[in-house]
Amino acid sequence: MQIHDEVPETTFNTVLSPVNLVVENFSTVNAEDRGSNELLVAFENEASLRMISNFIVSPLQWEGELALENFSLLTPWPYFRDTAPFVLDRGLLDLTFAYNVTLPAEGLNVLIDTIQLQLSQVVAHEADEQPFIDGGTLTLSNGSFAYPDMMVAADDLILADLTLRLLQSPEGELNLTRIVSAFGSEP
Repeated sequence: MQIHDEVPETTFNTVLSPVNLVVENFSTVNAEDRGSNELLVAFENEASLRMISNFIVSPLQWEGELALENFSLLTPWPYFRDTAPFVLDRGLLDLTFAYNVTLPAEGLNVLIDTIQLQLSQVVAHEADEQPFIDGGTLTLSNGSFAYPDMMVAADDLILADLTLRLLQSPEGELNLTRIVSAFGSEP
């Protein structure tokens, strides 16, 4: 499947192949029957998304596991490139987690747990500057998120082998301060 999007200023193109979706035991007659689904998507550069879950239609309940492997941050980058205050040259994301989503009459409940995240090989810089982030690995182990409780936890958050360059302008402003503050400003 080829995706072409001209909504961001910079046109976005990517290829997803193959996309496999299997849904079994889906029933609206017997809403309490448990169904299952499996979604497999192959992205460019050997990245993949795998989602395996079980669901009940009424009340809506959905639980399972998701794995995103070897995902290049450059794939979604065109959506951010024109407004981001920096340039992203590369970066990889590996992410796995289990989820449980329920929608009873009293409101949405989401639990995402056993989160394993690794962000690696990130290189980012301001225009015509040396990278302010170069390489390294950010690893989050056994994380969790709960909604509506708004609770976030993780056993470990490790940053290793990162090169971080702080540059100061003649006015005394640090490059990272300028980059972070640009996210809160209007274009």
